[in-house]
Amino acid sequence: FKCPSVEMTSLNGGSNNPGDAVYANSLPDVHYCATVAAEKRIVPEYEVFEIGMIHSICEIASQVDVSRPLLINTVFGHRGTMPATIDTLVHFRHFVPRDALWGVTHFGRHGFDFLAAAIGMGADLVRIGFEDSKFIDPEQRAENNLQLVDKLARLIRAMDREIATPDEARRMLNVQPKP
Repeated sequence: FKCPSVEMTSLNGGSNNPGDAVYANSLPDVHYCATVAAEKRIVPEYEVFEIGMIHSICEIASQVDVSRPLLINTVFGHRGTMPATIDTLVHFRHFVPRDALWGVTHFGRHGFDFLAAAIGMGADLVRIGFEDSKFIDPEQRAENNLQLVDKLARLIRAMDREIATPDEARRMLNVQPKP
């Protein structure tokens, strides 16, 4: 781990079966990764594919001096994991600790209704990009990430919310300056 300028990392909150694959992340492995992130002053973005992962993350956070506030990013819609429905989103939201930041990833979506629901529910993070989805609307693929980000930014502003600058995001996430 020789990247001294790394500020953030993704950290799966446990194992799951997205489709035909298996993401094997044992709790000892998640604990180890959280410990290394804490030692290196790297802020984890905890990726949650199932509600039970939130409990595991909170348990590990009680044992390791991880960065606060916790950032819990949910990924809905993989076959074999939480379905991407508004009902599931509402249910999930009840399990996020009050002092944590939370958000959703635009995984496999063809529309922006799920992101709009999360924004309306007060999500602190909405993640979008080709890694997760390539659709700008139900019928059209985006040509580049800029199209996706621009549409999401317009949606956020239309809902009377603001987009954090990089410095504001670092303050919100308690990202410590690197040499």
